[in-house]
This record gives sequence, C-alpha cells and structure tokens, in this order.
Amino acid sequence: ADLKCYLLKRMPGLRREEEVVAAILKKSEGSFLYITHFCDEWCNARDTPFIDELPQGLYGVFDALFCRQFPRLDSFESEIVPFLECIVGAYKPLTIDEIIECICVSERELQKIIRRFGTLLHCTADGVVEFCHKSFADWIISYPSSAYFISKRDAGKRLAEKGWGDWLRNTCL
Repeated sequence: ADLKCYLLKRMPGLRREEEVVAAILKKSEGSFLYITHFCDEWCNARDTPFIDELPQGLYGVFDALFCRQFPRLDSFESEIVPFLECIVGAYKPLTIDEIIECICVSERELQKIIRRFGTLLHCTADGVVEFCHKSFADWIISYPSSAYFISKRDAGKRLAEKGWGDWLRNTCL
C-alpha cells in the first residue's frame, strides 16, 4: 500500500490506470528503490515505456542501467572493472587516494569513472567512496552469468597483489 501511495503521489496521471499500476508494483517486487527509479526514469523519458518492457525487479533495473551506461564491454573491462574490484574487494570503504593508488589513475580520471555511476555511488566529505545501496553491491557480485559481474575472489586477489607489491617495495629499499 505504501508503494502504491508513493507511486500515485509521484505520478498522479496513473490514478485511472489500475492495471498499469498493478503491473508496475508487480515488476517492482516490493522494492521502494525500484519505484523511485521507475518514477525518475518515466518523468525523464521522451517516450512512455510499455509496461512489459520494464525490467523485472531491482536487479533488472541495475542490469538495464549498466547496459545503457557501459555499452562497450571492452572498455568496461579495462576501465571500470579494476575500479569496482577495489570497491568490492576492500574490507572497508576506500578513499579516493587509496583507489587512485590501487588502480594507478589520476584523480581526474577517477572522478570521471565515479561520475559514470551517477547515484549508485556516494563520495563522502572525507573522500570515501561507497555504494549507495547494499542491493547494488549484492547484484554486482551475485550473478556470474552477467556481463557486469565482479568476482569477490578476483577483487581480493587484486588488492592482495597490490598490497604485497607495495610491502616488498617498501621493505626492500
């Protein structure tokens, strides 16, 4: 009932469209984040999407966002995967400086990467980068069949190799 009230408050034009509202709520799988995303997307869309074209559930939303934001998988692999592996593999949220050190990019390049994620990432005032919602972190590590899957094992290995290399350089000098 809360989701339906929120949906109709954001989109009063749907009040007479009970079947459409029911279909949207079913696709949302009870996720408030899905409904919020749906309202934002629909309000910004040039064309009205057909209900049967809506992604199923929040993971479907994330997949659709990534398909649109990262259409070239080769550049996703080379530019985005190292960044996401740092975020996913770290035992605590990393700062911008730590990520720059880990993936060997300039601050300008890193900020460009972060901006591509829009509202899915958050940078705190003290420079910590973190996912805005746990469901996004869960999605990105949960589906090995997805083109956008990030392996926690590979992420941990990347960070361990970086840390080991740094330790060796610092102790052998």
